[in-house]
Amino acid sequence: MLRAADEKLLNLMKKVFVESEAEGPPVSFACGRLLYTLAHLASRSSASPAILEVGDGYGFSTLWLAPALADEGVDGNVYSMEAGERSREGA
Repeated sequence: MLRAADEKLLNLMKKVFVESEAEGPPVSFACGRLLYTLAHLASRSSASPAILEVGDGYGFSTLWLAPALADEGVDGNVYSMEAGERSREGA
């Protein structure tokens, strides 16, 4: 799991997670792993999958979705929409 994730990405995930805790309950690491697994499985059905992530946080979910496509070796895209202005700046 998370073959594409190196130490730098994991450190970024931890930083974003800690920052998002101040705003309320963030997406947990367990939920992030679930998102990764679902995106990884879904990417097997298309040579160029597209994932739309709609959030209102710091982009933590997107940090789990993008490596799933890379690890599957597909030429896909993750599109992220953030609801709040603060969220758009943070993501």
